[in-house]
Amino acid sequence: ISGALNDRFGPVRIVASGMLLTVISALLMGFANSALLFGIGRFLSGLALAPMLSGALVFQAAAFKNSQYTRLSSITYVVGNLGAVISVAPLELAIK
Repeated sequence: ISGALNDRFGPVRIVASGMLLTVISALLMGFANSALLFGIGRFLSGLALAPMLSGALVFQAAAFKNSQYTRLSSITYVVGNLGAVISVAPLELAIK
C-alpha cells in the first residue's frame, strides 16, 4: 500500500501527511484516558509511520546517485531502528 500511495501522491505529500498523522496520534496517546484510546493512537501511529519510510526511500532514490542512495538508505534504517530501541527505555523504566 505504501508504494502505491507514493506513486499516486508523491513522497513529499506522503511524508508530510505521515508527520501530521503522527503528531495527532502522539497527542491522542499522550492524553488517552483508556486503553482503547491509547490503542487507537498507537494504531494511527503505525499507519502514519509505515508510508513515511517508503516515502523517504523513494525520495532518496530519485534525488541521489546510486552510490549516495545506498549510504542514505542505510542511515535512514539505522536512525529509524535506533529510535525504536531508544523509545523502549522510558517504558522499561516505568514498568520497574
